[in-house]
Amino acid sequence: MAWSRADLLAGPRHYVVELTVGSRRLYFSHEALNITKADGSVVHVAAGLIADIDATRALKIQQTSVPLKSVSMSIITQFEDWAAMVVAGWDLAAGEGELSEWIPGRTWEERRILVKGLLDAPTYGALGEALSFTLKNHPMQDRSQLPASTAVVDSVTWPDANSHAMGRTYPTVIGKPGTLQRFMTTGLPTSQRFAGSPALMVDGLNGILLIAGHEVEATTVQVADMTNAPFTWTTQSVVHRTDGRGRKVATVTLSPVPLSPGEYHVCWGYSGAGGGLYDKTRSGSMRSAGDVLAYLFEQSTLQIDRGRTAAAAELLQGYLIDCYIDEPVNVWEWIQGNLLPVLPVSIRYGSDGLYPVVWRSVIEDEQGAMLQLLNADDGDVVRLGVVSTSSTLHGDLTNTIRVSYGTESFAGEHRGAYLLHGDPDNITNGPTSASSRITRVSVSRFGEFPTDLVTDVVWDPSTAAAVAYQVALRSALPVRRINYLCPQSFGWLEEGSGVQVTDTELSLSQVFGLVSEIEALDDSSVRVQVTLLDPVVRN
Repeated sequence: MAWSRADLLAGPRHYVVELTVGSRRLYFSHEALNITKADGSVVHVAAGLIADIDATRALKIQQTSVPLKSVSMSIITQFEDWAAMVVAGWDLAAGEGELSEWIPGRTWEERRILVKGLLDAPTYGALGEALSFTLKNHPMQDRSQLPASTAVVDSVTWPDANSHAMGRTYPTVIGKPGTLQRFMTTGLPTSQRFAGSPALMVDGLNGILLIAGHEVEATTVQVADMTNAPFTWTTQSVVHRTDGRGRKVATVTLSPVPLSPGEYHVCWGYSGAGGGLYDKTRSGSMRSAGDVLAYLFEQSTLQIDRGRTAAAAELLQGYLIDCYIDEPVNVWEWIQGNLLPVLPVSIRYGSDGLYPVVWRSVIEDEQGAMLQLLNADDGDVVRLGVVSTSSTLHGDLTNTIRVSYGTESFAGEHRGAYLLHGDPDNITNGPTSASSRITRVSVSRFGEFPTDLVTDVVWDPSTAAAVAYQVALRSALPVRRINYLCPQSFGWLEEGSGVQVTDTELSLSQVFGLVSEIEALDDSSVRVQVTLLDPVVRN
């Protein structure tokens, strides 16, 4: 759980390791402890833990891989005979462990779990000799598949399907792929139809097209046969049916029944029509990136921190996702390859599972309260070393960003493009291009560094613009990093937390910073690494 500043002021931290070996649960710390549970029972913790605990928590912006934690430790006790346990059939290598922090006054349930996982490579001796091992997070092993293996056209699900449809996977449709907002020379918006997702002729005798392998929010969609140009779009009513395996799917019925199979595609959301998968309240289509990410996490077999994921989802409402999936994919791999590159998030693996950390550059937190003050002038906070400068938050310098989006399901072409540049002679912002102060300053300092970002999950122009801006925010200008030694009370901060830094020696006065690393030290103090954005970003 997360602790407050008041919690950490209450007393020193204690590291506690819980070992589960077979049916036995054993508890150890550096000293003997009695910790009360919520139900009034007591966890008796024995002395004997010997470990150099690295409690560093670090955040890399836009990190799509998941850093797994490991801690090496030893336990010396006169009461547990590890060798006898093994001979009796208890396999130490099959055991699991949990390392947590606990502070006096809190219950066992209110401890903060640091690492939870497997006992790797245990070594042991006779009674009184050390049991040593490395505690490692459970590996990231997602065994999921989307769409499901049974969501396929075959002789059971659709015996009257044409040969072109046989063997193909039902499309999973997210949002409203196919509708692209264009802007006329007058500046007024207009919508155009494109192939957003494929449709499968599952009943050639009756002209039934399967448009999604699930219920959809849309009541009508636009459908076109793209076998031969020119393509003609027609409005079709959506009917939900059940396939031969009992799966509820979305279909339309063509009238008159086509004489030939055809190559059919669907445009979703045109002229105010609905989209694919329902949102969690079933009040509309699921398009918000946070909701899509949370939904896909649930489709995986990974352990998910639902509370933190839900909190992060609220911060991603401004990003809209429109796409389809019609080939079996591993859910986690699809998230890594498609969602994370366009979202301002990093992925962490905590004690309760996987969760996203949203990178925010705002002065206030989500409740509107001012951020934690980190004041090196008051004596409690001490700077450690000098200021270091990194090229950018993201890594490679980029200041001219072209986002290609709106991928047609028929031709595979991208129908939309947005350019964020730093041309000082062209600062007029429009619906397809813009210039920002960040990119202009970057170009003036370093010259032009262009990059092309191609995405298959965006059809919304505002989302494409937001993606470009976020890339510039983290990649157009260098950042500074400073380490501070802080009192224990700062330990409640987490990676990605915002702080305001005051350090007169460095000419800093309430400057916004991002906590990129935090480490609990043995003397109960805390090392906090703060990443400072270029002043241009904050102004």
